[in-house]
Amino acid sequence: MRTLLLSFLPALMLVTSPPTAAHSSFELAERALNGDLDATEQLLAEHPDSESVRIIAAQALRAAADDDRALALLDDAMRQGSRRALWTRVVHHIERHEWIEAYAWGRLAMLIEKHDRESEIDDDAWPLEWTWQFTQRAARNLRETEFPEADRRTEAVVGEWYARLTAEQDIGSVDAPVFVDRRAPVYPRDQAYSRETGWSFLMMTFASDGTVERVLPIVQSHREFAKRAAAAMEHWAIEPSSMDPENFDRFFTQTVEFSLEN
Repeated sequence: MRTLLLSFLPALMLVTSPPTAAHSSFELAERALNGDLDATEQLLAEHPDSESVRIIAAQALRAAADDDRALALLDDAMRQGSRRALWTRVVHHIERHEWIEAYAWGRLAMLIEKHDRESEIDDDAWPLEWTWQFTQRAARNLRETEFPEADRRTEAVVGEWYARLTAEQDIGSVDAPVFVDRRAPVYPRDQAYSRETGWSFLMMTFASDGTVERVLPIVQSHREFAKRAAAAMEHWAIEPSSMDPENFDRFFTQTVEFSLEN
C-alpha cells in the first residue's frame, strides 16, 4: 500500500511504504546477506513466518546458487500476500536471464499494479512503470518461437498467484515508529534521463536518540536506487518514545519506490 508521497524534483516522485519490524538483530541479517549460510538458517529457524526474513534468506541462497530453495522461500512469502516477494522474483529471473519466467512473472506484476490503482493505467503511462519496463526487457530477449511458451507460462503463473496476491490481507496492528525526519532520496541521474523507474527494499536500525544507526539494502530493481535510498535513510529520524527502549537492536524493513510522473 502506498502511504507516503514526497515530491522532490520537477516531474519526479517518491513513494514509500510503512516500515515493518523484524524481531531479530541487524547483525544476524547482515551476516546472512554477506553469505553466512549459518546465519541464514538461524534467521529462518527464529522467524519461520517473517516475510522480511524469507526475502533476506532468499537473497542469501541466491548468492549461494541455491535458486530452488530461494524461490521456494519467495513462494512461501507470496502465499502470505507479499508483493515484495513477487517483485524480488521478477528481479531474480531478469538477473538470471530466464526470459520466459521473467516475462510471466513480470506480466503478473503488471496485473497486480493495475489492480492496486484506483483507476485504469493509460497506455501512455505504462512505459513509466517498472513492471512494464521489466516485462518489456524480457519480451525483447525472447525468440519469436518462445512467445507461445511464454504466454502459456504467464497463464499458469497468473492463474496460480493473482487471486492470492490481490486478496484482502489482515495485517493487524502496525508496529512502526513515528518519523520526525524522512527526507526523500535524490533520483539517480542516469535512471531519470532514461525514464527508468524502480524500487529498493532495505533494512535499518535506530539508535536510542531516534536517529538511523545502520542501513543495508536487501534487494532492488537497480543498485543505483538502493544506493540513493540508503543515503537518504541514513538521515531519517524517529521519535524515540515511539519505540520500545528494550528493542532498539531489532531491525525494520522499508520499501522505497522511485517513480516518474507524466
